[in-house]
Amino acid sequence: MGLLSKSIAKGYFRWSHQGNSAGLTLLECLVALFVIQAVVAVSAPLVVVAVSTRVQNQRADQALQVAQGEIDKIKTAVARGDDYRNEIDVPAANVTSRLDFTDAAKVPPPTTVLDNDDYKTNFQVAKAVFLDSDNQPDLAVQVFRNHIGFIDDVGADPNISLAVFDVGVRVYRADAVQDRAADLGVEQGTYGSAGQAIASDNLNRPLAVMSASVFKSDTGQSLCDYYDYLNATNAVGDPDFVRPENCS
Repeated sequence: MGLLSKSIAKGYFRWSHQGNSAGLTLLECLVALFVIQAVVAVSAPLVVVAVSTRVQNQRADQALQVAQGEIDKIKTAVARGDDYRNEIDVPAANVTSRLDFTDAAKVPPPTTVLDNDDYKTNFQVAKAVFLDSDNQPDLAVQVFRNHIGFIDDVGADPNISLAVFDVGVRVYRADAVQDRAADLGVEQGTYGSAGQAIASDNLNRPLAVMSASVFKSDTGQSLCDYYDYLNATNAVGDPDFVRPENCS
């Protein structure tokens, strides 16, 4: 082979090697981009779920604080001497204890949200709670108490003070009450790291549900009132509690 042929052959092989190297590098870039896109596509839904769960958990914590604050306010008012006979609505005469609070037939969810004192006289009217400055309610608080015969029955002595009662509080998303009142439930929604916070049925369930017994304990009649309350809310067939001898 002549010198000219050898030079041409070396130039061809050099060009061919450089071309193959450049092509291989481009292919690696394309593969890397494909891997990155695949990772983003897989992780994006997980990020959305995590963010949604965090937001819902934060809202549930706020609702729990609101519910506890409502109960604490009522307890403080009763201890101060306020009479909640007409301040908290009684859903029905068959709602006699905290066990009845979980029955949607006896204590149905609220049907509307108001930013005034009407919620005190109608248990199906929820109190609006504002968490930010957008002038739109964020939470809706439903408050109710149990029926007590010697307090709430027709013809009951109006001079007897409401010294002991059970109070229930449910906290919903305000937009759920406003937009989906017919679909609301009464059992507290479940929230956790498994993505339960964005389950569709949670949107119609309370963010927080609490109940407590409230009683006035700083008067000489308090113990007698408590025994009267126990007997009035006793289950059918159960024996009455014996009141202390010094009870009038």
